[in-house]
Amino acid sequence: MPLQLRNPVIDRAFNEIGLIEGWGTGIQLAQEKMAGAKLPLAEVKLKGFFTQISSIWRWPSSLDPAQHEILEMASANRRVTAVQVSERLQVSDRTARNRLSSLVKLDLLKKRGATKNTEYHFP
Repeated sequence: MPLQLRNPVIDRAFNEIGLIEGWGTGIQLAQEKMAGAKLPLAEVKLKGFFTQISSIWRWPSSLDPAQHEILEMASANRRVTAVQVSERLQVSDRTARNRLSSLVKLDLLKKRGATKNTEYHFP
C-alpha cells in the first residue's frame, strides 16, 4: 500500500526544516542500525492503517545488575545523571561516574557535558 500523506503542507514544512528526510524511512533506518549493531531485527506487522513494531532485544547479558538498572533508568527518563545513579544504587558519586563511563565505553550510553551536571543519553 503506497504511503498517502494527509497534509502535504506539513510534509513540505517538516522536510524543509530538516525534521524528516522522507516519509516512511524510519523503520528501515532503525532496522539497518539494529543489524549494524548485530541485534535481532524488529518484527513489523501491518494492522489496518497502523504499523505494529516489536523487538525481543534486551541489554547484553554480560552486563552486571547495576549496569542493567542504570540503563533502565536512562530508558525510563530519556537521560540519567551520576547523582541519580548514586542515589538509586546507594554508591559514591565516583562509583556512579565509573559505572556510567563503562556504559559509554560499551557504546550503550553517550555522555553530554563535562561538569557535575553531565547527562547520559542513549546513542
